[in-house]
Amino acid sequence: MMRTEEFYQNVCKNKIENNLKELTGDIIKNIEYVALSSIRLASSMEIDDFTLTNRKKISEICIEFHKNARTLTSDVKKAAELLGKKNTIIVESAHQPNLFPYEGTMIKFVLSHLIAEKIRENGHEVVELFGLLDRNDLRDGWTRRTEIPNFESRNGILRLEKKVSSKKMIFNKVPPPSEEEVFKWKNDLVLWVKQNRKAINKLVVGGIEGKVIDSEKEQILFSRIKEFFELSIRLQKTAKNYGEFNSYFLSEVINKYWEYPTLFLPYSSSIHIFNRLIKRIIENGNTYYSLYNKYKDIIKSNIEIEPENEVRSLPPNHIPFWYICSCDFKAELIREDKNLKYKCNNCNKEYSFQIYDIDKHISKISLRNITRHLVFFEGLKPSLYISGWGAMPFTFVGRGIANNFGMHFPIIVPFRIKDKYMGLGHLRAELELKRRGLKQEETNEKINDLKTKIETLKSQKSEELKRKSREIRDLETIKKCLSCRPSILDFWINKGIRETKSYWENIIASYDFY
Repeated sequence: MMRTEEFYQNVCKNKIENNLKELTGDIIKNIEYVALSSIRLASSMEIDDFTLTNRKKISEICIEFHKNARTLTSDVKKAAELLGKKNTIIVESAHQPNLFPYEGTMIKFVLSHLIAEKIRENGHEVVELFGLLDRNDLRDGWTRRTEIPNFESRNGILRLEKKVSSKKMIFNKVPPPSEEEVFKWKNDLVLWVKQNRKAINKLVVGGIEGKVIDSEKEQILFSRIKEFFELSIRLQKTAKNYGEFNSYFLSEVINKYWEYPTLFLPYSSSIHIFNRLIKRIIENGNTYYSLYNKYKDIIKSNIEIEPENEVRSLPPNHIPFWYICSCDFKAELIREDKNLKYKCNNCNKEYSFQIYDIDKHISKISLRNITRHLVFFEGLKPSLYISGWGAMPFTFVGRGIANNFGMHFPIIVPFRIKDKYMGLGHLRAELELKRRGLKQEETNEKINDLKTKIETLKSQKSEELKRKSREIRDLETIKKCLSCRPSILDFWINKGIRETKSYWENIIASYDFY
C-alpha cells in the first residue's frame, strides 16, 4: 500500500485512479487551480444567517486577540471586517501553538497567503484565518521544544525547551516561559553560532571546500539572535500563559514581520459559539461512531498510515470531544444512556451530566481532530483548508462523516515544502561528511562497515576500538543533524526572519504540490 503523499502524487500523475474521491475530495496540485476551485466552491455555497452570525462573532474574537497581542495592524483590521461579510471567501488553517514551530507549521501561512493573493487577483475578497488549538495538552514533545542541528551536542540536536510541571496540562493553563528560560535560549544560541563558526572555518582553512564565516557575518547572526531575544522577553512579560506566549510569537512574525493580514483565532475563546453544532454531533453519537469506524476501515485498507497517525477504532459509547476538568487536565467523555460522563486521570474526579445540559458545560468542551473539522467547517464555511500530511487520515474520515451528516467540507490541500535547506548546523554536518570523503546516502553503509570491524576488536581494549566507536558516534550525530526539521529560529538566525518569508514564497510559487 502507498502512504498518503505517494497516493496523491500518483493520482496527479495519472498513474492510478482516485478510488477514494468520496473521502479525499478533489486533489488539486497547484496554486492557480486551488484558487479557481476555491472561488467556484464559494460561489456555489449559500452563507445563511447562522454562518454569517458565526463569522461576525469570530471576527470580534480575532480583534480581541490581536489587541492583546499588539498586532492589530490596518490589514488585520480590514480582514476582520471582511470576515463579517457574506461573500468573503475563507482560506483556513490551524495548529496547536507549539514553541517556535518547525517549517511545516510556518509554511501553512505562506501557502495560505499565496493562494489568497491569487483569489484577490481574480476580484474576490478573501480572509486568511488561522486557528490556535490552545486547549491541547503538552504530551507531544514538539509542544514544549524546538530543535536546531548541532554537531557539538551528543545527539546532534540543540534543544530549546519550556519546562512544565506536567505534560498533561493544556497550553493556556501553563505559565509563560520564565525570564531565566529566555536568557538560557539566547545564551545557547550565541554559543551555537560561536562553536559552529569556529569549526566550519577550521574545516575550510584545512582544505575542505566551503566558505569561511567572517566576523561581519557572525555579527549579523548575533544581531538576529538579539532581535529574537528582545521579542521573547517582551512577550514573556505580556503573555498570561504559555499558549498566549506562543500564539503572540506567531502573530508577531506573521502580522508584523511578514505583514500578512492573517487573522488568529484562539479556540479556547470561541468554542461556545458552536454549541449548536457540538450538541448535534453528540446527540448523533451512535451514527458518528458507526460512520467513523466504517471510513476508518476504508482508509486503512487503501492507505498505509504511519504509527503516530494511527486511526484507532472507537467504542460505541465514545464521545468525540474532550472535557476540561476543574484541575485543568483533559478528560475523555463517554456516553451512558442520556448522560455524558468522565473520569479525570489526573485528580480522579468523576462527573456526569445529562446531554440536554450540554449548553451549561460548553466552555469546558475541547475539540478532537475530526470534530475540529466538522465544527469549524460547518460553522464558518471556509472554501479551502491547508493541512499537514499527518492529519490526513483523520481528515478523510471527517469528510466521510460530514457527507453523511450533510455538513460542509472544503477543499483540502495537504502540503510539505520541497527544499534542501542548509543552515549553520546543517553546513557543519555537511563539511564533516566531506572531510570523511562521504556523501549523505553513504553514511549508513559506513556505519555498518565500522560496526562489523568493531566486532573483531571487542576482545581488545585498543585505541583503534575507541577511535572506531567515536567515528560511529560522530556519523550518527551527522545523520541526526542533517535530518533535523528546521525550526523557524533556525531560519531566523541563518536567513533573517523577513528574508525567510521571501525565500519560502519563491519556492512554493515555482512548483506543483504533488
